[in-house]
Amino acid sequence: MHYSFSSASFDVDTVPDWRGRDVALALAVGGALGTALFFLLLPAAALDPKNFQWLMSGDLMQSYVGWHFFRGEPWLLPPGASHYGMEMGSSIVFTDSIPLFALPFKLLAAWLPATFQYFGIWVLVCFILQGVFAWLLACCVTTRRSAQLLLALLLTVSTVMTLRVVGHHALVGHWLILAALLLYLRPPATTVLAWCVLSGAAALVHAYLLYLVLAVWMASVLRRYGWADARQALTEIAAVVLSLLTVMWLAGYFTLPTGSFSGGMEYYGRYAANLNAFWNPDWGSRFLPARPSTPESAFEGYAYLGAGGLLLVALAALLLMVSKAARADAKQHWPLIVVALVLWAIAVSNHVMLDDRVVLEVALPKPLLKMLAMVRGSGWLLWVPYYALLLGSAALLLQCARPRLGIAILLGIVVLQGLDLSPRMLGLRSVFHENIATQTKEWKSPLVSPFWDEAAQRYRTVRFVPARPSAPDYGAFALYAADHGMAINVGRYARVAGSRVGKMNTAQNERLAKGDPDVKSLYVFWTSAEEGPFPVRIGRRDRVDTIDGFRILAPDWYGDSGNAQIRWADDERNKDILLP
Repeated sequence: MHYSFSSASFDVDTVPDWRGRDVALALAVGGALGTALFFLLLPAAALDPKNFQWLMSGDLMQSYVGWHFFRGEPWLLPPGASHYGMEMGSSIVFTDSIPLFALPFKLLAAWLPATFQYFGIWVLVCFILQGVFAWLLACCVTTRRSAQLLLALLLTVSTVMTLRVVGHHALVGHWLILAALLLYLRPPATTVLAWCVLSGAAALVHAYLLYLVLAVWMASVLRRYGWADARQALTEIAAVVLSLLTVMWLAGYFTLPTGSFSGGMEYYGRYAANLNAFWNPDWGSRFLPARPSTPESAFEGYAYLGAGGLLLVALAALLLMVSKAARADAKQHWPLIVVALVLWAIAVSNHVMLDDRVVLEVALPKPLLKMLAMVRGSGWLLWVPYYALLLGSAALLLQCARPRLGIAILLGIVVLQGLDLSPRMLGLRSVFHENIATQTKEWKSPLVSPFWDEAAQRYRTVRFVPARPSAPDYGAFALYAADHGMAINVGRYARVAGSRVGKMNTAQNERLAKGDPDVKSLYVFWTSAEEGPFPVRIGRRDRVDTIDGFRILAPDWYGDSGNAQIRWADDERNKDILLP
């Protein structure tokens, strides 16, 4: 086989402007690719805004319940702030409810159905934009339509993006990463404004996507300014940072103490990427076997390139060895290469794993470890290297090989990729369809007794004892509280101020021990092994009962009648509750 290498450098300035017809094709063809992928994987039921039941489990429940409570609250300052969870609450940011959608939909809350979910719509939008930006990126690499289509397809059918649909919809927004790479390759005339808008949008989706967008932006700053024009670079940095801080304040990022952002130093490395992440298919590959790995790295650090993607990267490595033009092409993008390597290093963490064993542990200074703990899901940082590898390898192939040969090879790679990933995509389709259908049919609130409606007329707050993030059945109670205009002292969040929770429990338990419960609060008891028994003093007017399986204390329920009833004091399940 004869190869012919081009002497032209891969410089975006050599590629004609794509703002006209290419944008229309990106919207039409790229959007069609994303839409087709969505309906290949998910049922149309996910788009029904009134169907929230399929979201009522795991991280999806966290996101939906956070939004449902937020929509019914009055506007606070900052606008993203929320009283959901009371002392342990913070803002719509930390329930992963996608502020980019939550804030505008809250403006329309009065015209929305009583139950309204936008998460299926969000995922569809993400798939469409994935295809759109994949096409625009392909236009930065080649002017040949067939090659653009093949490369757009390769980038749209992303293993790392589709996996996030399993349980974390905010992180499906990989189009933000592709948009960042597009701005890196083809900075527009309004570059600073574009980066301000993109970083702000990322902040309104998820903090991890913001980290990745900012990383590509720094590569863009280095590429455009180098070390020669520090003043312009600093001006752009100041503009982007100030605009970003404004957006973050509006969204409610700063409603938590700064120390709460890390989430605990012990988490860094737990959800790290494995050294085998790029070639470990885990499950669903037609050609490659799964590699051993820890459960956390297998899922959170998943970044399988696919058999076609691996072949493409191998060909690019070969081109780098035999072609000066290829090396010149790669060299001009050293800022992105450096950023990708740094992200990869943070992703694998200081507990470096190969397969199912730790091969290297690096002791880090405590201040650095505390800073890195902000990215406790460090495996997600592989997403920029993942897309950069595929895009850069395709660019080298199409720039260095003869046009027809390059397109033929890319076609073979895409076919190989499709064959390799087809079991995985069909498996994901089965999982999504089954889970959505099952949850839609089977989830029902456990709060069925008429007692709850009556209690909502008497009390303004639901208080769990003890108060803990992710308390059992917090979702059903949070929906109940939101629907009745009540506050609730529990929830589930990406980050929580532990000191606030501790103070809340201390004050709450002291009042219960003294027989001085808040007469405007309905108490729901649960205990964990760590809590142990704690005293509760019951007054003659208080009702203590088990309703729908939940142990409750309803202060002053009987009023002046003084007819206290205690129905669960002798229940074996309640031996951890002491009633003096």
